[in-house]
Amino acid sequence: MESGEYEQSALPFLELDSDSLEIAPLSPATATLQFRAPRDARGTYVAALLAETPAPEQIEGGVVVRIRFLIPVIFDIQGRPARQDVRLEEPAMAFVDESGQAPTTVASMTIANAGQTLSRVEGTIIVERRSGDSWRTVTRSELRERSILPGMTLELLSDLERRLPSGEYRLRGELTVDGRRLAPVVREIDFEGDPTIDSVAYDTELRLTPGLVELDVVPGATRTGVFRIENPGENPVQVRLASATPRELLGVRMGELDGTDISAASWTRIQPETFTLRAGGSQNVRVISALPGDAAEHGNFYANMILSGTYPDGQSAGSQNSIVHLSNAAVPSMPDGVVEQLGAAEAEAGIYAVQVRFVNTGNVHLEPNARLLLVTPQGQSVRNVGLTSDEGMLLPLARRIYGGELSLEGLDPGVYGLRAVLDLGDGVEVAGQQIAAVEAGPDGGAMRLVLLEGEDFNPEATEAPADE
Repeated sequence: MESGEYEQSALPFLELDSDSLEIAPLSPATATLQFRAPRDARGTYVAALLAETPAPEQIEGGVVVRIRFLIPVIFDIQGRPARQDVRLEEPAMAFVDESGQAPTTVASMTIANAGQTLSRVEGTIIVERRSGDSWRTVTRSELRERSILPGMTLELLSDLERRLPSGEYRLRGELTVDGRRLAPVVREIDFEGDPTIDSVAYDTELRLTPGLVELDVVPGATRTGVFRIENPGENPVQVRLASATPRELLGVRMGELDGTDISAASWTRIQPETFTLRAGGSQNVRVISALPGDAAEHGNFYANMILSGTYPDGQSAGSQNSIVHLSNAAVPSMPDGVVEQLGAAEAEAGIYAVQVRFVNTGNVHLEPNARLLLVTPQGQSVRNVGLTSDEGMLLPLARRIYGGELSLEGLDPGVYGLRAVLDLGDGVEVAGQQIAAVEAGPDGGAMRLVLLEGEDFNPEATEAPADE
C-alpha cells in the first residue's frame, strides 16, 4: 500500500541513514531509522522495514535462497490522546462444505478500526437457535486477543466444529477493546445450513466440581486430587481430558524465569482420559501430579485441564478449560505486580477511554480489582472510575488490559494525575500514574485531556465516591 492511501503511515516521516549494509560473519551491523513527527501528529503511525539479501543468480537445476526480514515499525505519539473508534459490525454464520474437508459451520465477526489508535481486541460469538418463543444457546466461541492497526478491518472466523440445520438463529457478538467492553451487536438470521441433517448439536454444559483443582505438593512426592464431571444433557457424550501448559505461560519471561518453568502440564496426569457419560450420568476423575525435585525453587505451578465432548455422530458437544493449581508450601506466595502502561484515547467529546496494562510479577495467581483515580496535585481525588477486564485468575508473568471511561465534564482546567490502583488482595495494592492536563476545548467546546511527560507529583489521593 502506498503511503498516500493510508492516513497513519509513518513512511513520509521516516529517514534511513543507509539503504545497504555489509555484515561480516557472526557480527552485527547497525542501521539508524529516524522518525520526524509532524506537529499535528496524533495516534499511532506504522511502517515496515524490509531487510533482504541481494537476489542470487539462478543456478540451472539447483535451488537458490534469498533471505528477507520484514520488521514492523510502530510509533505512538504522546500528548493529546488520539481518537479511538473501533467498531463491531454484524456477526455472520455460514455452512462450509468444501471438497476434501469435513462439512462444518463457521461463524464470523468483522471489526473495523476507524480511529487513530493501535488497539487490542478480543471477543465472543454466541450462537442461539429459536425454540418456540425463546432462544436456546447452541455454542459460544471465544476469539483470542489480537492487535488491530488504525484504518484496518479484521474478519475473525471461528469453526464451530459442527453441522447445523437450516432455521432461525440469533447471533450475539461481544467485543472488548483495550479492556473496555463495547455494546453487543445482536442479529437474527434465517440460516441455510446442512440439508442432510435436522437436529442441532447443542453444547452440553458438562459440570465440573470443584471448578478449580488445588493441590498442596512436595518436591519428589506424588499428590492426587479428585473432581467430578456430570452430564445434565439429554444425550450421551464422549469426554476427552488432557493437561496442557496454560497459554498465558507460553512465550513469556521475566529475568531468569520462563513461563514454562511453572507449568505443571508435563508431570500432571488425568485418569481416566476418555470415557462416555450417559445422559444424566457422572464420573469421578483423578488428577495425579508428581512435583520433580528440581522444581522446588518455585512456589506455585499451573496446568490447564482441557475437557472436550463429542456426540455419538462425531459432532462437537463443546469444550471447557479448568485450571489445576499446585502449591509448594516450602516457598511462600508473594503477590506483586506492576502497571506497565497507562494511556488514554478520545472516545467522544469530553469522554476518554482509559487503558491500563498490568503485569503479574509475583509468584502466585491474582484476581485484581482495578480503579482509576483522577487526582489534583494537592491529593484530592476528583474522579473514581471502576475499570473492567477479563474475569478469572491472572497467572504469574501474564498481562491484562483494564479499561474504562473517564468523563471530563465539570472539571476545572489544570494539571492532574491519572492514577491506576489495583487491589491484589490480602492488603496488597499497586499503582501507576501518568500526569495529564485538562484544558478547555476550542471555541468553548468540551474539555480535552493532554498526556504530559512524567508520572510523578506523588499525590496521596483520598478516594472520591465511585462514579456512576
